[in-house]
Amino acid sequence: MDGSVDASPDGSATEGGTVDGATLDGASPDGSVDGAADGSTTSDGGSPEEALARMVQLCHDWGDVVCRAQQDCCMADERMDASEAACQMRYYVGCDYLLMGAAWIDGRIHFDVAATEADLDATRALAAACDPDARSESTKNVSGTLAAGADCTPVDAYLGPGHDASALLACDPGLYCKLTMEAGALHGVCTNLEGLGNACTGSNDCVRTLTCGASSTCEEPAADGALCAFGRDCAGGYCDHHACTSTPHPDLCND
Repeated sequence: MDGSVDASPDGSATEGGTVDGATLDGASPDGSVDGAADGSTTSDGGSPEEALARMVQLCHDWGDVVCRAQQDCCMADERMDASEAACQMRYYVGCDYLLMGAAWIDGRIHFDVAATEADLDATRALAAACDPDARSESTKNVSGTLAAGADCTPVDAYLGPGHDASALLACDPGLYCKLTMEAGALHGVCTNLEGLGNACTGSNDCVRTLTCGASSTCEEPAADGALCAFGRDCAGGYCDHHACTSTPHPDLCND
């Protein structure tokens, strides 16, 4: 999982209104962990709480793998963080921010621990080869369950210890948690992804073919050579040193 915090409050945690890179969406595959409020067990016999603890550890492990790779593969001026420890802390904070919460336990989010373990093994191999795909988690193993109009309000999401931002990830695929201020309080509602020209706070607010532009509206991805932050910003699919390109990243250190 990409440890950056961007949940619409976006950024992919992540590239587009999420945990970046860490857009946590997609259909829940067979064997996903359905942490029902009645205490039902996971597919492998473990409790929802045990499965979630393993997911948190896997998220931290993901950060360790990526941060070690950036240290080994990148020149000092190419690294996002001043040290490997700083990189790890950034991932850990992002993991805890979005994984510590009731929605993972009570069935609002489905997740598959075994598939995530397999993806982490694949990421280790990519990182060893300095492959940039090692930076982003495959998010096909996590899926929200809430329908359009459902409440996805985070609980004290930005207030430090005791916060619970998990509801931000609890909307069905094809929806996002739209946040507004009502009577001085943050409120979230599961809403259809935004179309061309609609307001957005991150790219995960927009339908998958669009990106959230500098004007905070959903727009078409940019042509080669345009300024970018993520590959999703670009029609060619790649962002290399903040410039759109159609050429795949040659190594882990590019943007």
